[in-house]
Amino acid sequence: MSEMEAPAKPTTWRLTIGGLLVFTAFAAFLAVPITKLGQIYVVVLIVSSLLLLVAAISFRYGRTFPVVLASVLTPFAPLLVFLLSPVLFLQGFLTGLTSVLTIGWRPYPARRLAACGLAMLLAYSYGFFVAWKEGSAISAMREKYALVSLVDRLPNLSTEPMELPPIQLTQQQAADLAMDDKIAGGNTRRKSSLQRLHSDRYLAFTRAQGFGVTRLNYIDPARIETQTDELLQTAGRKTPIDLFLTKADAPQGLHRRMLRSFLDPERLGYVENKLATSGFLGHAIGLDSDDFTRGQDLKYLRIDRLELVGLLMHDKPVAYISTRLPDMEELRSVPTRDLDEFESAALEKLYGQEDVVVDEQLVDGKMHARMLGAVRAGKSCAACHEVPHGTLFGAFSYDLAYNDAPGSGEPTMSGEP
Repeated sequence: MSEMEAPAKPTTWRLTIGGLLVFTAFAAFLAVPITKLGQIYVVVLIVSSLLLLVAAISFRYGRTFPVVLASVLTPFAPLLVFLLSPVLFLQGFLTGLTSVLTIGWRPYPARRLAACGLAMLLAYSYGFFVAWKEGSAISAMREKYALVSLVDRLPNLSTEPMELPPIQLTQQQAADLAMDDKIAGGNTRRKSSLQRLHSDRYLAFTRAQGFGVTRLNYIDPARIETQTDELLQTAGRKTPIDLFLTKADAPQGLHRRMLRSFLDPERLGYVENKLATSGFLGHAIGLDSDDFTRGQDLKYLRIDRLELVGLLMHDKPVAYISTRLPDMEELRSVPTRDLDEFESAALEKLYGQEDVVVDEQLVDGKMHARMLGAVRAGKSCAACHEVPHGTLFGAFSYDLAYNDAPGSGEPTMSGEP
């Protein structure tokens, strides 16, 4: 065999101080943006660097299998700290594939290592892009549902308020208020989403991807929009409204349902305090046909009128005149009237520890009713309203007509939105 036909001698490659500096500089280049994405990415970078180190040693001795094996195991190594990263899965796949495709470069281990470094860079570029995209979406949602003050939206209390009787709650009233507070303080879907939206911890988990996100429910912007639209659409329906309730619920039980709807925590969004709220829609009565029981033992009921009675914003009680269900966001533009004889007498009973006062009369063969139901301040109201627990905030004044439900009638609810 002639000298020209002799096989090429493999290039000797050693891990020198210069090479170590290049490796360190490469890791530092990735570490700068990684440190801004959270500690989880630091763990991922350490594992990635170890994979690259295994590749460097294996290529030095012309070996490929250790790199492939390390590429398969690397994505699962962070499970020791309960972390699973798509970046490591992508890097492991690309590194293993690169080591196989570059077998012909065995005499040139530096080239093979550079190719694996490029694979690592591509994996992290994907991770950075996803993190940027998720972070931008969260930032846009934070801007749309920003933390704002409610001071300008809260009703102004009268400078000369009425002298109110001492607060003396019955056991049932105290229990009802406690239940209302429990419901108001609960984690509703909308409240939970808005609260996590403004959490830096959630933003860090979102950027980290992988198993970190599954520990916290993902915030779906479309879901928040849908929930908000539904709340807006069901509020402020125009009277009269036809509906069906069980005979046990009508008419007194109707007031509890209206009150719960008026105090619905979903409408309040996330309230840290009255200076920092997100997604606040204000108190309003929102009705949906699914809010009412469907069954055989039903009573037909028509709400001819439902008006809010205010006690704290004026020097005397007034009723807000409206053909729609009460909505606090429209209160300032609604005209008022003095209470009529029934409302004045019923209000005294509400101060005297009654919650609902009903006056039923038979008119033209049909049963009609006037009803006044109390709206009292629970502990959850203290976040925005500076009134003592149990204070009679106001009342709902009803004009009702009801009768037994027709046997062939399907339980429905009507009323213009």
